[in-house]
Amino acid sequence: MFDRWGSVVGRTIALHNFKMHHTQINDIYWSFVPVYSYVVDISRKSKCSDAHVLFNVSDMDARRVALDKKEWIQWFEEFDNMNRLNCLLNVCAYFEVYIRHVVRASVLSYPDLHFKKSKAIDGVSLLKEGTKISLGRIIKKITQGRWEQRVENYGKLFGDVPTQLRDAVGDLDEMRGLRNSVGHAFGRDIDKELFDDLKRPEIKRVSKEMLKRYLGLVDTLAAAIDEHLLKKYIGEFELISYYHKIHGKMRSGGGIRDRAVIVKKSIGEIKSIAPLSKGFWVDLIKYYDNV
Repeated sequence: MFDRWGSVVGRTIALHNFKMHHTQINDIYWSFVPVYSYVVDISRKSKCSDAHVLFNVSDMDARRVALDKKEWIQWFEEFDNMNRLNCLLNVCAYFEVYIRHVVRASVLSYPDLHFKKSKAIDGVSLLKEGTKISLGRIIKKITQGRWEQRVENYGKLFGDVPTQLRDAVGDLDEMRGLRNSVGHAFGRDIDKELFDDLKRPEIKRVSKEMLKRYLGLVDTLAAAIDEHLLKKYIGEFELISYYHKIHGKMRSGGGIRDRAVIVKKSIGEIKSIAPLSKGFWVDLIKYYDNV
C-alpha cells in the first residue's frame, strides 16, 4: 500500500545503489585474496630463486618483471597493499555518493529543511511545478572537509545525528586521510615537501583487517543514515520522482491504471528494486495527481 511518508521497499534507492557498489567492491577484492595467498605461498616454498623461471616469464614484457624471486615477492606485496588502498579510495567514493544522493532526496522531498519551516510544503508540489532548490552548498557541507565538521553540518540540517555516525568520526577521518593520500599523492603523505620525495617515502599501509573494518563501517553507517532519513524526510519521494520523470513521455489521455502498468513495467527493468504491485502505482499516481 502506498504511503507518502512510508516506504514499501524499506530503504532508499540511494541505499540500493550503495549496496550494489559495496557488493561489487567486495567481490572484486576477495577474488584476488586467495590468488595472492596461493602465489606467495608457492613462491616462498620453491627452491627456485629466479622469478622468470618460476613463473615462466618469457614474453616481450619479461624485462619489466624482477628477476630475483625475493625482490619480486617484495613488489607483489606492495601491489597487494596498493590494491587495498585503491579499494579504500572506491569505498570512500561510493559512500560519499550515497550521502550526496540521500541528502539531495531528503531536501527535495522535505523542502522545509531548506526553508526552515515545519512540513508546510510537500516536495512533490515543487517537483510538479519545476521549482528548483539550490542544493550545491548544502551537499558540499556534508560531503567535503573534515568529518567532525560534516557531522556537525548534518546535525544542523536534520536536527539530530545517528549515534553510529557521531561515534565514527575518528575512523571516517582516518579513512579520509588515506583516501586523500591515494587520490592526490600516490599513496604517500600528502603534506611532504618536494625534495622529501627523492627519498622514496613509504607508501601508506592498509592491512586486510583494516579494509574489512572500513567496509563494515560504511555499510553500518549507510544503513543508520537511511533509517534516520527515510521515513522522516524522504518516504516514497524517490519513486514519485521516477514516475514524474517518465510521466511526460506517456501518451496523453491515458487513464491511471494504464499509467500504472507503464511505470510498473518500466521500473521493473531496474533489477535492484523489488517488484511493486499495480495497486501501489495506482495509489502513487493518484497522490501525484492530487498534489
